[in-house]
Amino acid sequence: MSIERPAGKDGKHYFLKPGAAIEGDGLVALSEGWYLVKSRKAIGSALPEGKGVGTMFHAVGTVWTLAEGDVVIPLEEQLIEWATDGEVSASRGTTEDTVQGDVHAHFADEGYPSSTYSLSGYNRIDDELQKELKARSGYVTVDDGAGAITVTEPKGDEIAFATCYRTSTVSGEKEEWSLISGLVTSLTLNKPLKGNQDFSLQMQVNYRDTYVRTIA
Repeated sequence: MSIERPAGKDGKHYFLKPGAAIEGDGLVALSEGWYLVKSRKAIGSALPEGKGVGTMFHAVGTVWTLAEGDVVIPLEEQLIEWATDGEVSASRGTTEDTVQGDVHAHFADEGYPSSTYSLSGYNRIDDELQKELKARSGYVTVDDGAGAITVTEPKGDEIAFATCYRTSTVSGEKEEWSLISGLVTSLTLNKPLKGNQDFSLQMQVNYRDTYVRTIA
């Protein structure tokens, strides 16, 4: 049996752009794509088991028909063309509870894993996603040169990204994704004398899911 070794070129980085909330009516099935759970019916929910408020899942075909009380937000999967490298880093806290009867230090699990996310690439002028990200660190003003000026004030709401480590369209094959949602904590725009203008961001993650999806 051969061992799969995905290369960097096999994967892609995506922005998950939220749309208008969809309220369940027990009749209409969800279209194929990614969804964020906004509300889950306490009893009789038609959402996937284990998917609570704030989590994400992928709908396919006509499998998922929301019950009344279920509410989801569609997430449009947009390829980030300017991206080069991305990384998810995780840690899990421990508390030392060593006592004098121990012969070796002992640690207990704190029960709270935490993750950070970083994405880097190149600066792109007038890119809608980069403007959305730059608004996390200051004002964004768009002047059309004809007297119309649009100002976006700084904001700190959550934003969602996804990385697919090997994309596939072959039925039965599996894709592995990192789905993340969190807050931008730093953003860097670099203008060197020579070379490319780099653009990068760091995030503190509030939700992370390693999502293994079989292609229908």
